[in-house]
Amino acid sequence: MMGSPSHVKHAFDDISGSLKTGDVFLAHGDSLISEVIEVLLWSEWSHSGMVVLAEDIGLNHLSTNILLWESTRSTDLPDIVTGNYKKDPKHPGGAFLVGLRERLVIDSEIGEMPVALRRLETVRTNSMLGALKNTMNDVRNAFFPGDIEFAEDFAKGRLENKAPSSYDHFFCSELVAYTMMKMDLLSDKKVPNYYEPKSYSLENTHGIPLIDGASLGEEIWVDRLSDT
Repeated sequence: MMGSPSHVKHAFDDISGSLKTGDVFLAHGDSLISEVIEVLLWSEWSHSGMVVLAEDIGLNHLSTNILLWESTRSTDLPDIVTGNYKKDPKHPGGAFLVGLRERLVIDSEIGEMPVALRRLETVRTNSMLGALKNTMNDVRNAFFPGDIEFAEDFAKGRLENKAPSSYDHFFCSELVAYTMMKMDLLSDKKVPNYYEPKSYSLENTHGIPLIDGASLGEEIWVDRLSDT
């Protein structure tokens, strides 16, 4: 893993009110696969997701408005819509919509390891938000691939620009790219499994091919939360 640079960290409550659907979430993990990703890709980041406001997708009844759309092996939180923890022994984890605050609390045991958000600068249209909702409904049951499948899919995307045989499974950065493409935010010249968490960070000095004038802002580093 790379050494963490010094960054000013913001309290989540200080920035949560300014978050919008489509903002990108970046995190460093402490699992073995996270360490492998960070070492091999020489990156601070091993996980990515997308901020979603519940009100934008018709979930106004929820007790929390700030959600995270992610694909993860973590089964500590259930999907906020289905209540499913996805603890299948063969394929634990997968695509989840969870409370962002709750995710930060669950991950607080990692301590000072970094979390950051990047604001998506674009106009959120009804068609974009409708596509997001439809996409989440379509792939909500997707699982997280096993290690070999994960490696094969990533290599196929990065080296051959070839999509997986099925979208019944996603690794984290692949789900973000797939969702952005469905929302007409990201060019489809590269397949979703081409992307890695680093792709959405400032470490990627080339940026990602967002379309129609969309862009990602600076990294806003955030303190993980405790449950006290």
